[in-house]
Amino acid sequence: FNKGATMVFGGGEFSEPKHPSLFDKDTISRDNEDISDLIKTCAKIVKDDIFTYGVYDLTAQNDVIVGSYLLKDRKVIGIFNVSNSDTTVYVGEKESMELPKESLNKGVSGTFTNLIDGSSVTVKNGLVSVGKTPIIIEL
Repeated sequence: FNKGATMVFGGGEFSEPKHPSLFDKDTISRDNEDISDLIKTCAKIVKDDIFTYGVYDLTAQNDVIVGSYLLKDRKVIGIFNVSNSDTTVYVGEKESMELPKESLNKGVSGTFTNLIDGSSVTVKNGLVSVGKTPIIIEL
């Protein structure tokens, strides 16, 4: 989701827990979960112009990283839960990530498609329920 090239190092595509040496021969195990398809999907997503030319913002809420790109009338939000528990985060209005503390009902509402896995993501008054699955949606 961050700007830059999609890169994998030393068995990352196979969820390799050990980090092999960069300069020595060090084999990796292919017995762990293969996340190659996830990496390919994310690499395809970030090739959209909004990730190149959009204004990037990154915040953290309740151990959830919320990133956004804003370009003209488009907004893409990435929601990444780095905790072990489900929670709710605010993704703001279409034009802004700011949390209007006095009136949450001004936030965007609707059902959006998670660009990573195609699942439906419901946003109500700017709030999204977040589990362990990463979410990237376009508002």
